[in-house]
Amino acid sequence: MRVLGKWIVGILLLLVIAVFVGSQFISTHDIVVQLTSKVQDITGRRLAVGKEAELGLFPSLTLELPEIRFANVSGSKHDEMVTMDKLVVHIPWLSLLSKQLVIEKFVFVAPKFFLEQDTDGKGNWQFNQQVAPAGGSTSAEKPSLPVDFDLNFGQVEIIDGGVTYFDAATNNEHYLEQINLKVLLPSLQQSLILDGAMNYMSENIAINANINSLDTMMNEQRFDAIFNVSSEAITLEYTGNVAKGGEKISGKLTADGHSLRELLAWQKIKSTMSNEVLKAFKFSSDILYENNAVQLKDLTLTLDDLAIRGGSRLTFSTPMNIQADVDLGILNLTPYLASNENTAKTTPEITTSNDEQAPVVWDNTAIDLSALNNIDLDIKLKSTALFLNEIKLAHNSLNVNVKQGKAVIKLEEFNAYNGQGVGSININAKNKPYNVASEFTLTAIDAEPLFTDVVNFNKLLGKGNINWQLNSQGSSQAEFIANLNGTLNLAIEDGAIKGVNLGALARSAQNLMSGNFQGVDLDKNFMHSEKTDFAALSGQFDIKKGNAHTDNISLTNPFIRVKGAGDINLPDTKLALKLATKLVATSQGQTGDENVSGITIPIKVSGPFHQVKFTPDVSSEAKDKIKEKVKDKLKKLFG
Repeated sequence: MRVLGKWIVGILLLLVIAVFVGSQFISTHDIVVQLTSKVQDITGRRLAVGKEAELGLFPSLTLELPEIRFANVSGSKHDEMVTMDKLVVHIPWLSLLSKQLVIEKFVFVAPKFFLEQDTDGKGNWQFNQQVAPAGGSTSAEKPSLPVDFDLNFGQVEIIDGGVTYFDAATNNEHYLEQINLKVLLPSLQQSLILDGAMNYMSENIAINANINSLDTMMNEQRFDAIFNVSSEAITLEYTGNVAKGGEKISGKLTADGHSLRELLAWQKIKSTMSNEVLKAFKFSSDILYENNAVQLKDLTLTLDDLAIRGGSRLTFSTPMNIQADVDLGILNLTPYLASNENTAKTTPEITTSNDEQAPVVWDNTAIDLSALNNIDLDIKLKSTALFLNEIKLAHNSLNVNVKQGKAVIKLEEFNAYNGQGVGSININAKNKPYNVASEFTLTAIDAEPLFTDVVNFNKLLGKGNINWQLNSQGSSQAEFIANLNGTLNLAIEDGAIKGVNLGALARSAQNLMSGNFQGVDLDKNFMHSEKTDFAALSGQFDIKKGNAHTDNISLTNPFIRVKGAGDINLPDTKLALKLATKLVATSQGQTGDENVSGITIPIKVSGPFHQVKFTPDVSSEAKDKIKEKVKDKLKKLFG
């Protein structure tokens, strides 16, 4: 596109020179021939003027070129690259006698540019300079002006212009319409000022620009520039300098708007997020473009209540490479998840009463990770706090590395649930189903909020260590849960199991020991507000296809000792565990001898996560045997 700009400026100067020189002979035919021939020599394409040019002499020298047509490259969608209803140039006679050419008026009436890029990425603005008419020159000499020559634009206007851009690779076409611009250029050595407006996708856009020196821009020297583009949805401003013919750009870039949602809607990008987010935004950064890469320094981005700072580097390669070091601040991602109001339901609607907990239902919505194949990342992220649904994290730092569709996420510092940890997540998104593996070690973690937030299981209280090595594959949350494999170990201290009072079972055993059978209810479902305190709880789970199996659950309580085994069906969110509960006939606490005489009652833990039931697993025959055993013991004790 920089090449196109250079040729446009060059052709305009050719026209000015042609008028200047032609005015000495007063021949419009000579002016048109000289201009069209020179344009074809430079570009290899034909410039045609449809009707006879008109040259006026008073009160100023006026050249009017009607129906201008500039040919397109062969095979293009449009026959012409540029069309124009009329071009008018007004030059005061006195300026012809000086070294400063003054243009009173330079008017482009209805100019239309048809820009195209083929499937190989070549644009029609890249001219083949080797093509020339028979007998013509193939040289691409730059237009030149006499020494110390200067140019003054009194009034330059583009009236009702338009730009059409077509990309053959994507078959997409974009339009700029109703382009109306005014340009002021007191001198080639002074600032060029541009002011105007255009229409893009039915949105009016105001444009202002200031280039401090046109001659330095034409000679590919460093020049300062200010650009401001504003619409109802966004305001963009760039202040900086351009060097090496546009190959190096540096300065300050800012953008802000009152609604990111409206900006996305303008670009026909549909959002499924809640209507409460994607509102006011603001972006600011120092920018450097060089060697086909953009570097952003001192970057700040605010959106709604989010505030992000840092820097990044984007290299325009295949795939695109992004490096970044960003502080996310307090990042609450929950409002930015897909809203239930805007997405199709993939599971039946579930309603519960106020005293019931909703069932856990895994999401079947397809997850698309294909973007990982089109980008390389090396990103360092840190956050003061992060919230995602019910998951709450404190100060954290992680590295994200993505290359050839494979992502490695390393948590170098993890603070959450009043504990700490380290871990990593590996994602292979080259093919579906996606493969995911994770390995974490968490210490001094609060168990209840962790398990509640992650798998909606809120029956376990306490603080301890948790570690896992898990892997899975799938294309949705439900598939990942169904294909989960690996191991999980936990060791919790000074906690409790909610929903069951094993101590009450111990007291029932004491009633049995004393012969108070009216105080015994082995069929009771110990639920709701009841709980079992413990000094220590540990277990190891082997997970295959989403089913977690254990043989070594251990719980220590002043009145009970528990050993357990069974399964947790994660896809169906159900438990099927059996606990062998040793009712210790002593009050020595957890330091007492576990082999002291007592009664063992099996406990069955069953049901879905939201309605876990703890019931004694004792048959009627077993109950009778226990009573007989107690009667015999009482007879021996009391005679």
